[in-house]
Amino acid sequence: MDQVPLRFDVASILARAGLEVKPAHLTLAEDLARDAAALGRPRALYRASYLRKETERTVVVDGVTLTSRVLRVNLEPVDRAFPFVATCGWELDRWVMEKDEPLQRRVADVISEFALYSALGALKARLREEYRLATISRMSPGSLEDWPLYEQKLLFQLFDDAERAVGVRLTDDLMMLPRKSLSGILFATEDLFESCLLCPREECPARLMPYDRDLFTRRYL
Repeated sequence: MDQVPLRFDVASILARAGLEVKPAHLTLAEDLARDAAALGRPRALYRASYLRKETERTVVVDGVTLTSRVLRVNLEPVDRAFPFVATCGWELDRWVMEKDEPLQRRVADVISEFALYSALGALKARLREEYRLATISRMSPGSLEDWPLYEQKLLFQLFDDAERAVGVRLTDDLMMLPRKSLSGILFATEDLFESCLLCPREECPARLMPYDRDLFTRRYL
């Protein structure tokens, strides 16, 4: 997917950047958002994968064995899931790094993050349309101790060449480049799941759902 529309909400940009809504900040964000919308080319790559559940902690996704108790339980009701890689794209990554003034770079960095989630949102919309999915949940390697970051290497094995397809490269230390990129598995659920539900970290700027301190005991033990 490489035709992702970009529309930015300036108030949300300022809030994510931790800036007050005042004329100078509004003008800065509006100018940068306009430039990013013209330049940006966020992308997403996915595949529909069939699953085989082997043990209480492993699930085989198109021949690749992933180890996570939480992932295994979350995928129990389904026989198909959607591994993905999404990115803001090199165009915006380089654009951010070209900003010499700290405030400009701060706001531009937030905008590139929003572009990444625009790609993810467009991907979810396509899955809803093509596969008639209602609620789509997500897990990513490294988002929980239960599914460590090193399994990202295994996830990338599901794609022939993510760098050629969408420009995303996995480094030896498991960083994705461009910097605002995300990999993981999307799957259908009755109730929305985000890893935030199992993460006790306070003051997380990326938190999407509140921590449920009893959920792991109730569902995953």
